[in-house]
Amino acid sequence: MKQLLLGLVLLLTTIQIHAQSHKWEIGLLMGATTYQGDLVEPNLYDFKELNFAYGGFLKWAISDRVSLRGNLLRGKITGDDINSDARADRSFNFSAPLTEFSAQMEYEFFGHRRTAEYGMHQKVVSPYVFLGLGMTIFDPEINFGSNANSSQIREDINAGPHCTRAAVPIGLGVKADLSENWVIGAEWGARYVFSDRIDGVNASGNPDKNDWYAFAGLNIGYRFSPKTKEKEEEEQAKEN
Repeated sequence: MKQLLLGLVLLLTTIQIHAQSHKWEIGLLMGATTYQGDLVEPNLYDFKELNFAYGGFLKWAISDRVSLRGNLLRGKITGDDINSDARADRSFNFSAPLTEFSAQMEYEFFGHRRTAEYGMHQKVVSPYVFLGLGMTIFDPEINFGSNANSSQIREDINAGPHCTRAAVPIGLGVKADLSENWVIGAEWGARYVFSDRIDGVNASGNPDKNDWYAFAGLNIGYRFSPKTKEKEEEEQAKEN
């Protein structure tokens, strides 16, 4: 019985210590989006089609290295055949505002170094990777130029855009602590979309290859640290 009680005490102590290491973080994103599809050159990142994007996130630290992040991203993707030597004569172009909601798992390689001996905070610069699942809402406006009478283009027009699709965000970044609570970072992430219609083009483009888009930018976050007994005593001492 004593061993059982001792085991329960140790378990509750471990849970309490582990819970105190959990931190909520809220932050903002700002950067640019671009896309890969039927109206751009097949490059990893088409700098001719960069568009401003912004968003926010709410993060819960499961452990020193692993976090669960809820992400909101707003932006726009565009494409224009005039930027491609191979497609300039086709003269398609499109623009699509998009909104992305996603849940992402983040792994921070050096996050365990943030808590130094005796629980003191230590500033860390750490790379991280993330993978998630989300939903993208988009509304493409496509201009088919003077070729709108072809059968393939009419098929695309009649099919209409798929305005809500699942997306898989995957990427990497690096973050740096400014203080115990403030952190800044930079990241790049691709979003694979299970559709070839985020640009409004399918039959008249490459129907065998789905589109995707990417976001690159900066972020700033604020961590809500749990109030420990030592901090409460320090605050009381200052008040007195």
